[in-house]
Amino acid sequence: MKKIIFLLMMVAFSYVTYAQTIGIPEISTKGKNNQPVELSKLNISVFVVDNIATTTYEMHFFNSNNRVMEGELKFPLPNGVTVSRFALDVNGEMREGVVVEKEKAAQAFEAVTRRQIDPGIIEVTKGNNFKARVYPIPANGYKKAIIAFDRELTGDNNNYIYQLPLDIKYKLKDFSVKVEVVMSKPEVIKSNHPTINLNFTEENNVYVSKYHESNATLNSQLAFSIPKPKKVKNVITYKGSITSDNYFYVNLNIKQEQKTKSKPKHITIVWDESSSSKHRDIKKELNILTDYLKWLGKGQIQLITFSTAIHKKQSFEIINGECTELISTLKAIAYDGATDFGVIDFSQINTDEILLFSDGISNFGEKKEPTFQAPVLTINSSNICDSNLLEYFAFSSNGTYINALELSIDEIIKQATHLQKQLIKTEYNSQKIKEVYPGIGTKVTNHFSCSGIMEGAKSELTLYFGYGKEITEKHTVTIDNTKGIANNLGERIWAQKKLKVLLTADNESAVKAHGKKFNLVTPGTSLIVLDNVEDYVRYEIVPPASLQEQYHKIMENRNQKAITDRQNRIAQICKLFEADKTWWENVKDYRNVKWEKPKQYKKKSAQNPTITRQSQVPPPPPPPSSADMIMEEYEADEKAEVEETVAADYNSRSNKYLKENPTASIPSVKIKAWNSNAPYINELKSVDTKDIYAAYLKIKPQYEDAPSFYFDVATYPI
Repeated sequence: MKKIIFLLMMVAFSYVTYAQTIGIPEISTKGKNNQPVELSKLNISVFVVDNIATTTYEMHFFNSNNRVMEGELKFPLPNGVTVSRFALDVNGEMREGVVVEKEKAAQAFEAVTRRQIDPGIIEVTKGNNFKARVYPIPANGYKKAIIAFDRELTGDNNNYIYQLPLDIKYKLKDFSVKVEVVMSKPEVIKSNHPTINLNFTEENNVYVSKYHESNATLNSQLAFSIPKPKKVKNVITYKGSITSDNYFYVNLNIKQEQKTKSKPKHITIVWDESSSSKHRDIKKELNILTDYLKWLGKGQIQLITFSTAIHKKQSFEIINGECTELISTLKAIAYDGATDFGVIDFSQINTDEILLFSDGISNFGEKKEPTFQAPVLTINSSNICDSNLLEYFAFSSNGTYINALELSIDEIIKQATHLQKQLIKTEYNSQKIKEVYPGIGTKVTNHFSCSGIMEGAKSELTLYFGYGKEITEKHTVTIDNTKGIANNLGERIWAQKKLKVLLTADNESAVKAHGKKFNLVTPGTSLIVLDNVEDYVRYEIVPPASLQEQYHKIMENRNQKAITDRQNRIAQICKLFEADKTWWENVKDYRNVKWEKPKQYKKKSAQNPTITRQSQVPPPPPPPSSADMIMEEYEADEKAEVEETVAADYNSRSNKYLKENPTASIPSVKIKAWNSNAPYINELKSVDTKDIYAAYLKIKPQYEDAPSFYFDVATYPI
């Protein structure tokens, strides 16, 4: 009974968590007078192996407007999860997306959109939020899109829990679900929240459940649990599809041990007060801080607030677990501006522990490699965040990253006041096992998973866990490469785990190369769908498999033509050179010729014979040489450069002219100062100068999504 109650509590809490971090993509369109484009049909398929779940959305959108529309899909995913598939309906067939550099994808999408044919693009924004631009959605017609992602399931000590909130405010014409779980029999979770009714049956060692409903209004969840294996001793491998490597995946249950850390006597609170903090749960963060101070009991606090500069440095004292003056100071903060972590020199903060409250979004200033003298507890409560940067700060300082969005205050305080168990070392045959992610130093809770590449038949992997240098737990797993299965799921999970390591290390070039190789959407890459093979050729984007044969044939012909054209150009230059050479070798040498002075004739009549000097005129100039032709473009550039120099010198010469001719005038262009008539400017004009910033903060929430608001306010003369 206790087990059932605990599982229900886990589901109830996880529903709140995942409702904020995952869900059904929402589509929006531009224009106030348009009817909304709505999701008409939704098919969800879930495939689970071990604790890895692949979720696929097949969505049919209906455009009730009388004109073609462009839609934008938005959906957040949990940290460490990325889109693994994106496909669009192009001329009646599903066209798979391919990963390219973000800049090239944007260039191709904009160009193709202007020609009013079918492109689609999906990219990641801050905080692991994804957006997909879809065009065209035909007038009074449908557009079909597919999006898929893989994620690792977590849960309690006995079960993995899969959960997907389904909350759509309008009716779906058609809704269906198909769930497949390999090997382990799942159980439907009973909850106070409405749940999709699943009924699992076994088919060839795979447990399958199907659900269908017409005219469905969804305010429920898709949830089920899978029993965890008691002890993992052997794992199999998965054959890659992008590479020929064999990938293994190990998932372990870790003992839940607690080890209270020593209480710091002096802490430093670094508080982000930038505009993006509007997405943070400030109330929850203040409650976390209040409970943490209670645990400390006494001590000294240094507060540093910052955005693009350090705004405040102030000292406080904890007395009997309280510091009301600190809490009041934080409550009074007005959040504004960008974020620049470069203004904080963590190496100069002399303290026992740093508590960093921020979403991690650094959008101003140059990137700097921080160094730390004290462990950093990075605490984030925003769904729009850069968790990779916050994890990097925690990892580099031997601190802890706390996702306050997914944990209760009690769980957060437990993490903040206890040492976290971590992976201390690994042992394996490096000739057989390679590239195991994540690495040493990774913090763990009640489970740990890693992935790597396996060569050879069998080999052992031993993992040691503990605190600092103290080993408290050891796990040895045999990896069996003789029973590998042809499924690229292992490759995709390994690629995601390596991507997270690269993102945490902030290695942009490696992230981009890894994303392109393994078809992952990253901050530097996007998934794009184009209409025809000619567009893929134009932008040199390798298309999906269905178009690759045609693409490579066209590219081969184009490359061959380029080679032929180059050879022809070289042959032409050689021909011109030979002509120049022949002329030079046969030209008459006039250096020693004595020129006779022409005779002078008096004009007598029109019948006078015409005197010609043809025999005395030097030969005509040679034909244009190949060098002259090759240099034409260079000379044109040189002329432009000279003209630039002349233009640059114009100002100094005009000043000299004015000195010599004081009454003269020179034409000029006068730019009139911008004077906005926006209502918020009139509101700012109505207050005293000393109150203008307070007035700006008051009206800012109404216009914060309009770029013109910031331009007008920034140029408003004070």
